Amino acid sequence: MKRILVPLDGSRVSEGALPHVRSLAHTNGAEVFLLRVVTGPADLHPTPTGQMHHGHDVTEEHCRAYLNAVAATLTHEHIKTETLVAHGNPAHVILQVARDIQTDMIVMSTYGRGGLKRTLIGSVADHVIRHASAPVLVTRPPEHEAA
Repeated sequence: MKRILVPLDGSRVSEGALPHVRSLAHTNGAEVFLLRVVTGPADLHPTPTGQMHHGHDVTEEHCRAYLNAVAATLTHEHIKTETLVAHGNPAHVILQVARDIQTDMIVMSTYGRGGLKRTLIGSVADHVIRHASAPVLVTRPPEHEAA
């Protein structure tokens, strides 16, 4: 395993994948690619309070700054890290980037929504799991963090 793709959305939940990434990168000497997808108005989704939000980082500049900060912590731990910002549907972009960089594994976190919520909102992790050509490791936060 030489290339690990890590999609992040700027939330603590998505960052829950990072401890696993650190371990895999150190064990395998793998390079980590941090990806943040900038979404459009069609990708707005309701928060638990019913308000619409556009992710945690709405501008490309903010996304790059966020990824650079995360990358700095990994680089400090001697993990070779690259950052990528792309535009579009998160699930489709993740799959395309995974193919483009020929990733050996995708490591991502999920909010753990299931059933009706997944049907109404859609699940990026579910789509990636079903369509990725590389193995996908999905982590889930403790219940109190997912709320």
